[in-house]
Amino acid sequence: MNDTSLIGLGGGLLLEDFIQVNGIQAKLVSLRKPAASFEEMGAQLGVSLNQIVRTSVYLLEDGGKDFAETVLVVFLSDQAVDERKLRAQFPGQSIRLAEPGEALEATGYPKEFVPPLSVYGAVTLLDEHVLRAREIVCFAGNSGKSIRLNPAEIRRFGENVIVGDYGKD
Repeated sequence: MNDTSLIGLGGGLLLEDFIQVNGIQAKLVSLRKPAASFEEMGAQLGVSLNQIVRTSVYLLEDGGKDFAETVLVVFLSDQAVDERKLRAQFPGQSIRLAEPGEALEATGYPKEFVPPLSVYGAVTLLDEHVLRAREIVCFAGNSGKSIRLNPAEIRRFGENVIVGDYGKD
């Protein structure tokens, strides 16, 4: 079921356009009803949490109140991000999880539904465990849409992608 309705807040057709223009092998899927969690999305799509990817938005701060750079951390939804590993990736800089309004401003998407693609100008930290899956699913900008794709597409089409181990041991 390939739905071409609006995706994301403030992003318009940004995600759909990004997928089409770049020829990304991905399928946009409308959920039967909006999902409030990864578990709900997984139940509707018949996938487990280790096939669902989450994108968390972090901000590298420039020492003042403004942030200097947006960092997307893409990881399996059954794992947690190890912030010590994030700090090690950016030595000498301050990194913190974005607040909901900051995430929306930086990405054009609500914090809970940021896709792993089409966020321009962001550094993408892609957890190596994601690449082990043949196919992943993630939210596509809102609670009623998801994307199915091969995780290698994130590596190919993300901006400034750095693959590493960012999960808690």
